[in-house]
Parts: sequence; C-alpha cells; structure tokens
Amino acid sequence: MRKSYLRTAITALCFLFFSQNAYSSTEENFLNSYKFIGKGSLKVFVWDIYDVQLFSSKKPFSKKNSLILFFDYKRNLSKQKIIKRSLLEIERQNVADENTILEWASFLDSCIKSAQEGSKPYVHWKSEGIITFFYGNTETCSVVDKQFSRAFIDIWLGETTSRPELRKELLGINK
Repeated sequence: MRKSYLRTAITALCFLFFSQNAYSSTEENFLNSYKFIGKGSLKVFVWDIYDVQLFSSKKPFSKKNSLILFFDYKRNLSKQKIIKRSLLEIERQNVADENTILEWASFLDSCIKSAQEGSKPYVHWKSEGIITFFYGNTETCSVVDKQFSRAFIDIWLGETTSRPELRKELLGINK
C-alpha cells in the first residue's frame, strides 16, 4: 500500500511539473505571436493608476487584427470602481442605448475583478467580436458580442477616447 501511495504521489508531481511546463510554453507561444505596438500610463492627478501595453497580431496596427491590452496596476482598485469607470467611458462613446448598457454592465460584472497593486490583467480582443478577460494566467470570462467588445477596447483605442494622449502612446504615434 505504501508503494502504491508513493507511485501515485510521484505520478501526480510529474503531471504537475510537465503540465506547468506545457502551459508556460503555450502561453509564451501565444504572446510571441503578437507584435508590440505601444505603451502608456494612466495617471489621475498625481496618482499612477496603471501602465498599459498594446500588442497586435500583425503590424501595422489595425482593428482588423486581434489585439491584447496588458495592464500593470499601480494601486488597488475595487471591482465596482473599475466597472463604474468602464461604463462611464463606454457611455461617452454614445454607441448603445440604456438597456444595452445595462446588459453590458452584467458582462463586466462577470469579467472584471478587483485590481491589486502589481496585478497584471489583460484582455484579448478578436475583430469578429470576441473579447476574453484574463487575470494573471486565468481566464475570467469571454464575451461574444461585437458591439460590446468594440466599445470596451475603444475606451483606450477609440478616436473619441477621454484619454487621447494615452491612445497615441498605445498606437505608437508619440514616438
């Protein structure tokens, strides 16, 4: 019985080791297939909120290609604050009615988590209308809604963004 327990433990450790290595190489291949476009920082008054980087599946950047926005939070923010600010930014775009915005609020409630200083969430957007949210290496949710996914990335990349300088930095215009 002791040999059986030992064999099971060794098998489990080997599985964990090899599956972690396989996951890491899969993630690395995923990230290596994207091209760096630009980076910027969101600051509000004197506070650093986050750094953000834009990667695209192809250069030059186009919203016809898949993209990734990586965030590096510099302070703690509650889930509710992130959702509230995201919805305000989406409402500014004037792309949806009130009922649609309420539906999108439920998407954000499922997808967004509180940010801790040093946390590195990211979103993976595909032009066909799929946006997937990640915290660390864990997928929190995926939404298939072209209008929502476009409105969400346009918080940073849209021509009517409230942060045009950050948009320019992300698009590599201010080099």
